[in-house]
Amino acid sequence: MIQRLGVKSLFREQIKAILTWQYTHFSSLNHGKDDVYEIALQFRLLRQEGYCVPADVFEYFKEKGKGFVMKLEGNIKESTLQYPYRKSFARLLAPQSFVNDMPGANSWMEDLLEVANRKRRIDQYVHQKEIHQINKWWKELGLGEKMEFARDQPLKWYMWSMAILTDPSLSELRVELIKPISLVYIIDDIFDVHGTVDELILFTEVIKRWDNACAEQLPEYMKICFKVLNDIANDFGRIIFEKHGWNPTRFLKKMWANLCNAFLVEFQWNASGKLPKADDYLKNAIITSGVPLVLTHLFFLMGQNIANQSMDSKKEEVQLPNIIFLIAEILRLWDDLGCAQDENQNGYDGSYVDCYLGKIKALRTKAQGSM
Repeated sequence: MIQRLGVKSLFREQIKAILTWQYTHFSSLNHGKDDVYEIALQFRLLRQEGYCVPADVFEYFKEKGKGFVMKLEGNIKESTLQYPYRKSFARLLAPQSFVNDMPGANSWMEDLLEVANRKRRIDQYVHQKEIHQINKWWKELGLGEKMEFARDQPLKWYMWSMAILTDPSLSELRVELIKPISLVYIIDDIFDVHGTVDELILFTEVIKRWDNACAEQLPEYMKICFKVLNDIANDFGRIIFEKHGWNPTRFLKKMWANLCNAFLVEFQWNASGKLPKADDYLKNAIITSGVPLVLTHLFFLMGQNIANQSMDSKKEEVQLPNIIFLIAEILRLWDDLGCAQDENQNGYDGSYVDCYLGKIKALRTKAQGSM
């Protein structure tokens, strides 16, 4: 309840103490229980906060070879279905709208609601300030006017920062993170809807070399994009060095090069009119999702040296933690299962569903030919 009302940050110590106790007694507390909602809630909250609780607590609700049994029917809370935590900005919903759907609200609920409403107003003020900063940065950058073909959606991109960095105190990080996020979208549009094959090959080569002299050969709109990208990469390196004492600029530039190269591969597949193998598509699409690049910027900003970069590291081929690519894979597949073509752009950058169905069709054709 505290989490969904968006006041978790006010009760950190109390929550930690309760969860530590719950973790210590998790098995004994749930032995023989048939309330899957309560057990699942405890399981999620503990796992979410880093406690390693075993999944075998759900074995009671399963039949051998049949999965979960029918006795789960009716054992699901309606409010959980209406406001699934993983799909909502809990702290941005009006607290009363959530509490109204909770049966048997306790007498202390009014006090908690008052706290939640005050906290929500403070958070809204913080986010409004952030939006003002972002709009000012974006307007001064001028990419929206200079690249009319590209998406001009800073507020929409800011939602990513809000979703990733939920703690209101992380205002500075949210504002900084919007910068690489916005460039991922802009570069995606360059490859998907505007650039010619020769321009895109040259642009990718310039990013790989990160050479200002070579950049002079680019068309004007790509020169502008490269300059902005160069400024962002250098600014991030400076910020991280000042805060944490090491400079990941080389590594970040390498990641931008990897992104552009993956976009070029995607462009060439689409231009050929031939679907790639599903596995090849997904491996490349994990990179073009932009998730590995954005999360790397985020971890560096937070002082997490996930690529083991020294103050002036020349290590450019360091492998990132696999969890970053797993997150990217989930988001890419989620996007492809929804709508692969963005509602606000003309380009089409492929879909895992199309590639997988193409594979099935090819196998069916081959099988028919062998019959």
